[in-house]
Amino acid sequence: MQNKGKVLPPLDYLLAFESAAKNGSFAAAGRELNVSETAVSRKVRLLEQHYDIALFVRGHRSIALTIQGKRLLASVEQSLDMLRSASRNMFSQRQKNAINLARNKFRIVALADAAPAEIQQRQQAVEDHACVIGQR
Repeated sequence: MQNKGKVLPPLDYLLAFESAAKNGSFAAAGRELNVSETAVSRKVRLLEQHYDIALFVRGHRSIALTIQGKRLLASVEQSLDMLRSASRNMFSQRQKNAINLARNKFRIVALADAAPAEIQQRQQAVEDHACVIGQR
C-alpha cells in the first residue's frame, strides 16, 4: 500500500521503528518511547504498509530485522541523528539568545531612565554585569 501523495511516513513511525530495531523488541521500544508495546507494533506495521515491505521477521516474543529493515535502519538512524543534532543546536541558540535579549532589554530600560551623562556609566555597568552572568 504505497501512499502516492505522501513520500515520507509520519515521524513517530520512524521513531518507533528505530527504537524497536535498536532494542530488539517492541516492549523495550515502548518503554523507551513511553508508549505501549502495542502502539510501537502498530506504528511499525503502518510503516511496513507505507512502504509495502516487511521490515521485521516476527517470532514468538522476538523480532529481527529483514535485509530491507537493516537498509532502512541505517538511513533512518543517520537522518534522525541529524534532526536530533539540529534540535539540540536550536535549544542551545535559544538559550544564548535569551541571555542576550534579557541583557539588551535591561540596557534599553536603564538607558531610557537615565540622563545623558549617566548613560555611558549605566551601559558599562550592564555590560560588566552581563559578563559576570556569562561566566557562570
